[in-house]
Formats: sequence, structure tokens, C-alpha cells
Amino acid sequence: MRVHPISLLLGLHLAGCATTVDALTPGREVGVETAPSVNAPTELRFAVVGDTGRDGPVQRQIALRMREVCAGRCDFTILLGDNLYWEGLRPEHLVEDERRLLCLLAQYPEGPKYLVLGNHDYNPAFPDLERAGAQLAVFDRPGDDLYGGRHFYRFETPLASFFGLDTNYLVRRLNPEKQPDELTAFERSIAAAKTPWTIAFGHHPVRSNGQHGNAGTYLEGDRYRLWAGGGFRHFMQEHVVPHAHLYLSGHDHSMQFFGHVYGTAMAQAIAGAGAKCDDASENPTNPAMMERYGNGFAIVTATEKFLSVRYHQADGSPFFEARRGRRSGWRAMPPWGPSVDRVNHCEADHDALEKADTASGAKTCD
Repeated sequence: MRVHPISLLLGLHLAGCATTVDALTPGREVGVETAPSVNAPTELRFAVVGDTGRDGPVQRQIALRMREVCAGRCDFTILLGDNLYWEGLRPEHLVEDERRLLCLLAQYPEGPKYLVLGNHDYNPAFPDLERAGAQLAVFDRPGDDLYGGRHFYRFETPLASFFGLDTNYLVRRLNPEKQPDELTAFERSIAAAKTPWTIAFGHHPVRSNGQHGNAGTYLEGDRYRLWAGGGFRHFMQEHVVPHAHLYLSGHDHSMQFFGHVYGTAMAQAIAGAGAKCDDASENPTNPAMMERYGNGFAIVTATEKFLSVRYHQADGSPFFEARRGRRSGWRAMPPWGPSVDRVNHCEADHDALEKADTASGAKTCD
């Protein structure tokens, strides 16, 4: 069932110029779409990972570890964007790129997969939605157990309401203070959630001590600023943070957990280390409950009484869990306390995953 379709005209800010482009009109209808829901009445458990779109030993082995940890116990998987590096579904290589994308996605745990787009699923530098629309069309096809065929959508379980956001629409806006009136449809939808928990997910983080930094001050590559993300920050402050208990994101290729965002009870979990890995920023600005700069993924569990996020290292072993109750804030669960480890584990993780991949004889998607 479609909930109040919305249409957006967004401006793009290209590096080094102040050009306003009002031609970012979606090739596919933009709407708050209802995806198929999941019936998990007493306990909900799902896997989370992002930035998975590069075939190789890291991606393959992290996907395998996720399957092992889930082992029939996960109701679904959420994938947080950058589903196909480096430039999404290229028009001139559409058949080949779609085959690679589906091959990568098939490696994750069985069951429904709910997806959002990352910045690398778009044309990386131009105001063009052709590649984003092509990938959304793949997620909108019946029979593949893939969901997320709109830029904004929702689905529900008896225990939690979920809201998927295409954060690129918001990061690439020029005017952070002026929200399109049509976005009130999304706000009404998330504000009206009746389940015990409300969970939002998108590609870009609000807060991060990783290489990209915080929304509104995003950095790319060698410390250049393409889109700072002020519009996204404003949108999250106004429309998501007041209503959600948890926001899941990728973009930074690390694992981080913040027990509150903007002084609210909403937590943010970064799990963007599914195929790539980066070290910490030189100047962290946010107090975190957990930081680990290595490969891994997260498992989220919800019941009537609690919501928890457990992180797993590259070998599949758990190393940190945060939990909150209906009337209590987030706290680290024994045997793991706050775990801020700013050492770079990327090279060691990659070496171990490559060795395991070689021993397994895994097939590539390239």
C-alpha cells in the first residue's frame, strides 16, 4: 500500500562551484512506500551491514560469517547502501552490473533483504538519477526477496516499525533550512508508528568519528568537501531523531555506536565495514560507547521489553553489545563495557579474511 506519494526537486552542489541544479527529478516516483512486512511477534532478530558492493575476500567472508551467525535465526537482513562499487548500475554496462549486484546480494543470509542506496549507487558527481532508478527497479521486482524499490519506504513487524531513507536525496540538497512540504508525508508516517520500537536506516551517518565525519561537515577522499550534508542533518533533526529509537547507517567503513544523538535518546549504530575498512579520523568529535576500525557487522534484537545491538568482528565473534529498555537509556552489556578502540585493525582483518577465502575456494562475482 502506498502512503502519500511525494515528489522532490533537489539541488546539487558540485565541488568547486556554486551551481544550483533543479533537474534532479526522479525517474521513478518518490514515495513513502510500504514494503512487505515480517511476522515476528515475540522476538525479532536481523542482521545489518553496509558498504558491501565490492567483490573480494572481505565481502565474501563477512557475508559467510553473517550466514553462520544468523543460521536460521535472523528474520531478515538490512543492507545500508553502496551496494555496487564504484558507480552503481552503469547504463552502458547494465546487464553485467546487474548480474554482479545480484550475485553479491545472494551471499547474505537467506530471507528478505531490505536495502537503501549509497552515494556509490548514484552517479558520483553529476545530478543524474538514472543509476539510482535502475537499482531501485531491481529491488522492486517480485520474487527476488529484495525490497526497497523507492527512495523512502517503510515496513512493519509486531515489535518494530522500520523506515528506509535514501539519504543521498538529502545530502545533496543545497538549502538545508528549507524542507520541501512533501516531506511532511514521511514525518507523518514515522511519527504515527505504533509499535514498541521505531528504527530508521540509511547510508549516511549523523554522527561519526570516522573518515567522513559528522553530517553537515562531511569530507570525501583526500579531505575534500563535495556535499557537506547540511540538508540531511536538518532533516534528521526535524523528522527522524524525535521519533526513532535507533538509526542504522554505513558510509564510514568501520563500526561505531553512539548512545544518543543531538542530546536525545535515539542511538546511532554505524556498520559500514562489510567490504571496505578505514581508520579513525584524526580529530574525533563525538563521545562513543564503541568504536572499532576493522571489518564486521551487527545483529539487532527486539522484544517487547528491550532493543539491543550486538557487533561481531571479522571472524564472526561478538565483541560489543548495547541494550536499552522501554523506559531506560542505552548501556553496554556484560561482558563488554564501553569499547573505544581507535587502533587500525583493517590490514590484520583483511589478511585473515583473505586467508580464509583462499582456503574456502569461494567463487567471485566479477
